[in-house]
Amino acid sequence: MIFKHIYKFLNNKKLPLLIIVLFFILRLRYFTTDIYFPDEIHHTFLMSKIGNFINQNLSLHSYPSSKYLLALKEIISENSVQNNIYNGELLNKNFSNIFLKVFGKISNYEGFGATYWVLGGILSAVTKDFRLVLRILSLLSICLAAFYFYRSLRTDNIIRSFSTLLFLSTPFLWYGGKLITPEFYILPIIFFAYYKFFQDSSFKINSIFLGLAVGIKSSIAPALFPYLLEFFKNIKFHLLKKKVIILFLLFIFGLIISSPNLIWDPLGYFNSIPKNYQISKLLNLEEISFKAIKLWNQGFIIQREWDLVVSSGYFKVIFSFLNLIILTLISFSIRKVSLLKELSLSLTLFFILMFIQGNYIWHYFSLIPIAFFYITKLINVTSSNQDNKILKKYLLPFLILSIIINISNINLFIKQDNKIRYETISDIKNYEVSNTECIIKYFESKDEKDFVIIDGTGMLKTSNGKQILNSQKIEDEVQQTYYSFIDPSSFLKTFNGKDFRDSEKFFIKENNNNLFTNNSFIIRKNLYFLFYKPYKQIINNGKNMQELFLEKYIRPKVNFEDAVETNNCGNIIINKLI
Repeated sequence: MIFKHIYKFLNNKKLPLLIIVLFFILRLRYFTTDIYFPDEIHHTFLMSKIGNFINQNLSLHSYPSSKYLLALKEIISENSVQNNIYNGELLNKNFSNIFLKVFGKISNYEGFGATYWVLGGILSAVTKDFRLVLRILSLLSICLAAFYFYRSLRTDNIIRSFSTLLFLSTPFLWYGGKLITPEFYILPIIFFAYYKFFQDSSFKINSIFLGLAVGIKSSIAPALFPYLLEFFKNIKFHLLKKKVIILFLLFIFGLIISSPNLIWDPLGYFNSIPKNYQISKLLNLEEISFKAIKLWNQGFIIQREWDLVVSSGYFKVIFSFLNLIILTLISFSIRKVSLLKELSLSLTLFFILMFIQGNYIWHYFSLIPIAFFYITKLINVTSSNQDNKILKKYLLPFLILSIIINISNINLFIKQDNKIRYETISDIKNYEVSNTECIIKYFESKDEKDFVIIDGTGMLKTSNGKQILNSQKIEDEVQQTYYSFIDPSSFLKTFNGKDFRDSEKFFIKENNNNLFTNNSFIIRKNLYFLFYKPYKQIINNGKNMQELFLEKYIRPKVNFEDAVETNNCGNIIINKLI
């Protein structure tokens, strides 16, 4: 009797929707916690400047939404980003000047389509809580992608339910770092295109949506491989040329919607996309071997970057290597040779591209749609009664095992993500004032008249800019001959002067007492480094985050022995390096 009720429950056609709703509820608290990582802060800072520009120069009610694109140049073009960020001013121009000087220079800044920046800019102009809205949109995007995935499946409700569980147990969807990111927003666009393909084998409308997705974030491009293989497999030779031209034009149309600058500045469009390769190195056998080993290691070793987000381990965080192996074995076992070939070819092309361009786990994000495209196809192509029996024999255990593997992989990072997030927000609320006062008293009591303080505590901030320490208060009240309080958003660049643009160097030189001279960091004496104790407890490759900070970003520019801990202000460690 109990098994009968369980079977009836699992066979309920509404269960996949219930699973999606439960996922939304479970993740909602995490997405709405008022603490933001550096990339989120950086992106939303640019978006807020777009919003300010819109409010100052355009009436939200007087112009159609397409005119919002005009605001992009002021924030997203290269010169303007420097001026607006570092001078903190927006130029007031009338609409005619905007049209003449701005419209032709819209840019896909940092390789993200203009649509991404415009969406954030409009929201920032409408509400001060736009960061929260963007996060909720990320969560809704995941849920919408899950909806299109399960709707693509032509099978019984039990397989649908477990497949939906597998999708929503994908570790990256439980990722705790950047939640305001194009990867989440383009996920439902990709899965809608897949859904339309599995629904009616349509290629035309899909091409537009795939172009839109690639235009917003180019790293999703490998998700095109399954689609292209299907197209070339099914097209008749005498129609090939005509069909290719049509689909290519539709794809370009999608790209243009996401980044209109492709029309008048195609070279600028491609130059804005970050590149992680050098042609000369790709032709070097030693370099090829090194990159191949690195690619393999990146798949299994979970590490965090300076901004505390998980940055490697794509076979743990994106899609399990073991799950791919099982999927391949099932395809082989049920004699779906053509599917096995297509899966193998798509993965081969994916890894070739990642070998050339991959670096961080979000570059490998397209592995999710590729894997679930073939899971969908595996289920849908086995439509006869006999095949369904074989399929259930292999597939249901595969789904259950894969879900268990995913949960195990999620546990590798989610506990630490939660700890980082909730400890930080708690200390900001309860100890920001006392920690700041303690730091001020400590440095005011020092005899040194010439020192530099490097702050490594403020990676995470609230929506109103609060962080572990009130850096502005410290800067205002600590009166010394030479003082520089460098926030983490410029931390990486600060110790790699060559990465600065000339205007950025000028800004830092003017505002930080000649900090830069010929791309070198000037340390006279008495260098102090502040770090947050819970971050120090994070271990990467046997080293804590503080050691990694010092080794990677400070030691190359400054000679010092091991850091000497001189004092603690609550959870703040004060280290004297020189």
